[in-house]
Amino acid sequence: MKKIISFFGLLIILFSCGNRRATTFANVAVEYTKKCPVRIADDIVCDSMKYDAINNINSYYYVLTGELDNPIKILFNKLALEAALIGEVRNSVEMKDYKDFNTTLCYIYMSSSTHKELFRVSITPRQYK
Repeated sequence: MKKIISFFGLLIILFSCGNRRATTFANVAVEYTKKCPVRIADDIVCDSMKYDAINNINSYYYVLTGELDNPIKILFNKLALEAALIGEVRNSVEMKDYKDFNTTLCYIYMSSSTHKELFRVSITPRQYK
């Protein structure tokens, strides 16, 4: 997770000269998605990232494989997973530009076996500030 967040920070800096922040976020998402899929952990692959400028939402799409690709485990651990993601965002220096712009961050986890959504968390500014 920290590897991706650091990469986002670098891309934001590269694209921020002369661009509006929303344009910068959109450019970061496009450039990052070009590098996908990116393996985050043994059972987690980042598939893409999208920025919705109209609603100021940055979405991260992941595919879960192996033991994590289990709807029952996800269901029982949903609250803990959500709390962990909120903590990561709250404590992330690399996400500062998104947080300063009050961007909602959405994490979507898909099953590699069924191609269905397993879990979604939207983290609003109220949750990370």
